[in-house]
Amino acid sequence: MSDPREHVKKARQQEILEAFQDSNEPVLTTGEISDRIESVTQETVLTYLRSMRGERLSGKKTKQGWIWWVPTQESGSSNE
Repeated sequence: MSDPREHVKKARQQEILEAFQDSNEPVLTTGEISDRIESVTQETVLTYLRSMRGERLSGKKTKQGWIWWVPTQESGSSNE
């Protein structure tokens, strides 16, 4: 029997990746990603983003908060 939490996790991760695909910007803030995902708090989105960092996303903490991007093969992944 599959774990329903794992299904939700994969669905949320897919929604996050789709937020980048639907955007014209290569870099998004946590808030911008959260705005694109319905019925999830910004704190929950940040938790998912952090869990994806290094695997499917790169992120950097700035004075204003976190910024995120999908790394290209050329750029590798930078996680400060």
